[in-house]
Amino acid sequence: MAGMKFEYDENGAKFVYFLLSFYAMIIIPCTYYFWPKKTVKKSTHAEDQSCFEPCRVKIQLLAEKEPRQRGIFVKLVLIVAWIVFFYLAYKASQIEIEHKEYDPFAIIGVDRSASDQEIKKKYREQAKVMHPDKGGDAKKFEELAKAYQALTDEETKKNWIEFGNPDGPGVTQFGIALPKWIIDGKNSYIVLGAYILVFMVIMPIIVGTWWYRSIRYTGDQVLIITTQLYNFLIMKSPQMNLKKIIMVLGSSREFERHSNPEIVERPSDNTEVPQLLKDLPDLQEKTRELPYSAPYSIKARALIHAHLSRLPLSPNLTKDKNILIKKCPFLINELVGNTANFAQAVMSNYFPKGFTAPKLDTIENMMRLSPMIVQALWNKSKCNLLQLPHIEESQLKHFMTKKRNIGSIKQFAETNDSDRRSILRNLTDEQYDDILRVCSYYPSVEMTYKVNIDDDEDEHTITAGALVTLDVFLKRDSLKVHFGSEDLDKQEVEDTKADEVDELAANETQKEENKAKPWQKQQKKTKSKPKAKVTKVTKPKKVEQKAKEESESDIEESGLDEDANENVSASEDKNTKLQEKSSGDDYFEKFQQMQKKKEKLETKAKISHRVYCPYFPDIKQECWWLYVADKKTNTIISSPIYIQTLKDTEEFELKFMAPKTPAIYTYTLILRSDSYLDFDVIKNLKLDVKKAQDIEEHPQWNFTDEEDAKEDEKEDDDEYATESD
Repeated sequence: MAGMKFEYDENGAKFVYFLLSFYAMIIIPCTYYFWPKKTVKKSTHAEDQSCFEPCRVKIQLLAEKEPRQRGIFVKLVLIVAWIVFFYLAYKASQIEIEHKEYDPFAIIGVDRSASDQEIKKKYREQAKVMHPDKGGDAKKFEELAKAYQALTDEETKKNWIEFGNPDGPGVTQFGIALPKWIIDGKNSYIVLGAYILVFMVIMPIIVGTWWYRSIRYTGDQVLIITTQLYNFLIMKSPQMNLKKIIMVLGSSREFERHSNPEIVERPSDNTEVPQLLKDLPDLQEKTRELPYSAPYSIKARALIHAHLSRLPLSPNLTKDKNILIKKCPFLINELVGNTANFAQAVMSNYFPKGFTAPKLDTIENMMRLSPMIVQALWNKSKCNLLQLPHIEESQLKHFMTKKRNIGSIKQFAETNDSDRRSILRNLTDEQYDDILRVCSYYPSVEMTYKVNIDDDEDEHTITAGALVTLDVFLKRDSLKVHFGSEDLDKQEVEDTKADEVDELAANETQKEENKAKPWQKQQKKTKSKPKAKVTKVTKPKKVEQKAKEESESDIEESGLDEDANENVSASEDKNTKLQEKSSGDDYFEKFQQMQKKKEKLETKAKISHRVYCPYFPDIKQECWWLYVADKKTNTIISSPIYIQTLKDTEEFELKFMAPKTPAIYTYTLILRSDSYLDFDVIKNLKLDVKKAQDIEEHPQWNFTDEEDAKEDEKEDDDEYATESD
């Protein structure tokens, strides 16, 4: 009777092959991903090519992030792993395969179609050679005898030919690449203990630690404790100035040693931090309000102020400052999001009346803090020019004179080359070229928008309380487009002159081609006059003839009119159906387009352009906040979108509710940078809000109590009705 039979690996030969293949599946991808790669490509960014001293320090700091000792350790581990792999491969190649398929025909040395006489003859020849008395091997002679005995029986021979088994159809055999000692009763406790250790101890610990670490953070790698602290502080004091926001930022749990293992508390802090507090004014270190009075919060606040003032620090405090400053952009984005959400929730009456919504100034102060930290500058007048390398505060007076008034980097880029060089006459040519190279990396963004209304009846009229969708189109270019140099101006003048000459020549050729010949002009005049006369004269004649024909044949046309009316009504029904289908298809297409846009934004890599920030201790990508605000009421209208993918062109959607009272409103569409000062894009947005149409109650929906009772009786009767009824 057929069945199943499991064969375990007695000698461990199959297990070695299984272990070798499984080991190769691990070591090959690990070698590909973890083997230290040499970065041969030379970066062309302004920070890497700059001769500015902070840029040199930053490049050295980034090079020290991944020390050589770690790379050597990874190489040693991978080399040892490959040595183990080759050893296993060598052991697998030395294993002899003892298991061979038993075939009596092959042992005797005859074909499966051989007759009994041929089998006997071949057996006698082999027996003379393999017999132990004649010097043969006893085991081989025993196999030969068994094979001859199996083939002399007709039924056994038939089973061997048909099934390959002397007993007929046998059991299905499965080979398992595990040694037999694993299921042996003597080793059952060891195997059970190993299973308990792996699946009930090690695996739960790994999953638990991963889960504990993941639930501690939000999607932007911010501690949930910090988010809760932000919400509490925002509700407590919704209106904040810049220094108050720095206090809130300094109280983040990421700067506490118990929440972040990167933070180090040194004995030298007892002497270095008080000395730093004396050099910095308005830190409010004597406040008793928690969490602002905590030691970690005071230290973080002092380091942020020192960074914004570009003060030199000791090596220990510099390390602490670098760890702190790297996390600030993520924390500020979390703070902006929480504050904007709380403001909109309060304005939508989701909170009780005791809560006050944060004003627009508070949210924008939080946004302004991000480029201040990235560029290590206070947001003061003319300070945005200090974002350029080699420029100090003593040189700012050359930008504001009687002849010129340059207050931004864009205005500096738009000036002529000779004027720029005269402003920076104290710098060397290398430093001047460095400044121009940095200017070419700054962004120049063009912003356009389109207002859409989610309304089935009228998509162009904004009614009170309607959902407004603002499609914003952004195009990012570099500031070198605005460079104003004498050489470039000459080239532009020459290009424009050449273009004008080409346009004049093209216009003249088109005029010559369009000139008609004299006989063609005469024909046109003669043709046009009679046409006008004919149209004027023939129109009333046709009308009179039609009236006479209608009066003479009223009876004949009556039947035709009825058919025509029927055809018109049928065509109108078809048109209405087609319009309904087309409107449904249009709505479905719009929905699909919206879903595709969302999927593209979600799956896009968060890479835009590298920021020039020599005082920021890490590589930073350009990011922007896009939102709609009402400057008149000092409120935010739409939730800010944090843009991280603006490389060339992008399209985004802002949705907000229109005001409930009809009027003309002037909002402000703002694109604010989180990396650069004075590179924001601001545009006014006018909304003409109309009164919403009153919903008229249709008479077919007005039911009396008697009609409702009758309908209920009909429903009860229908429930007990049968098919025969």
